[in-house]
Amino acid sequence: MKNILLIGNHPPPYGGVPVHIEQLAPFLVQRGWKVVVLSLMSQAPSDLPEVQEHPGGYTIYRPRLKHKALAMFSPQGAMLAPLMALPFLRKSLTTYLSHIGVGFYARRLVRRHDIRIVSAYHVLTAGLLGAWLKHVTGIPLVTTIFGEAYRERELYSRLAKLVNDVVESSDVLLSCSDHCARSLSSLGYQKSVQTVIYGIDIDRFKPENSGAEVRRSLGIPPSALVIGFVARMVREMGLHVMLSLAKQMLEAGRPVHFLIAGTAGELTASANQLHDEYPDKVHVTANLSADLLPKYYAASDIVVVPSINERACLGLAIAEAMATGRTVVASRVGGHPEVITDQKNGLLVEPDSAESLVSAIETLLADKTGLMERLRSASRQEALARFDMRDTLNRMERIFCELQ
Repeated sequence: MKNILLIGNHPPPYGGVPVHIEQLAPFLVQRGWKVVVLSLMSQAPSDLPEVQEHPGGYTIYRPRLKHKALAMFSPQGAMLAPLMALPFLRKSLTTYLSHIGVGFYARRLVRRHDIRIVSAYHVLTAGLLGAWLKHVTGIPLVTTIFGEAYRERELYSRLAKLVNDVVESSDVLLSCSDHCARSLSSLGYQKSVQTVIYGIDIDRFKPENSGAEVRRSLGIPPSALVIGFVARMVREMGLHVMLSLAKQMLEAGRPVHFLIAGTAGELTASANQLHDEYPDKVHVTANLSADLLPKYYAASDIVVVPSINERACLGLAIAEAMATGRTVVASRVGGHPEVITDQKNGLLVEPDSAESLVSAIETLLADKTGLMERLRSASRQEALARFDMRDTLNRMERIFCELQ
């Protein structure tokens, strides 16, 4: 029986893992799988129901605190209480206390839907839950790791026993870039990690898309050169670098517009403040609808991806911008160099450096050899070769089938 539980986050809001799960779940349904999604995202809108039947044919569970508490005191929870004495949990019981309720909740889903495979995203969140389920049920576990081990090395070292439990409990370890696949080995773990790049819908993000409607709605002239940023509005994504780039170029009187869009975050107020200073040149759209994403990329001539730390595996913004045939300027960090070859299908700049980003943009603006057009064409070809989600999803399914 092809029954699978995906433990991660489901939109809204959007992000790398939620978008991936929203693609993977209906694909598996079409291939004859029964798919259940346990969404752990605490930032999900409170008006979403606990249980939702998705039009794609799968079921989403978004347990609130009361649901987790009720699960603890359900017959299944009472039956599992003695398992708290397992060495697996005794290693750090205080860390697990906050997970016990959702653990019982997940165990109930496993029983209700006769789950045969669990796929969990992130080691110290869904991975912990998946490892516990593996200990309790013996169900095969696939765990996908990202770049947290680079950014939170101290935490991973302090919780080494828990991390080791997740690693050893996982039948398969996955990552979406070679860079993040190496994150565990950097901490001394020897277990192999397979790289499966997260794909995108290359028929949805394409050069033929028009950004005219977006430009018109924001008051951007059709002929203006637009530099875009599409990501969470936080420091980690390098928005502060983008804002510094915009301020420097606008103070210098450069005839460019800046388009900032994505999920609201800690730097949204700073972006809005710059818009107030340059209302005709800086355009900010917080909590951008996923339906409008292709048009926002199409409205940009250059897309900057200035992530600042090694946690960056391989951002969706790079894949989506390249598929749209935009000129991409990204920081030389994380998994970015795996798909961007400097001067061939994009430009790479030093991370957390507005000066380096300004220099790259000025190079593009001053070039008379057609560099920008060559980069745009090459970026689309790279996207076709690397980011077609049909390839990614087929590979994911093969991995799941091998575990049955």
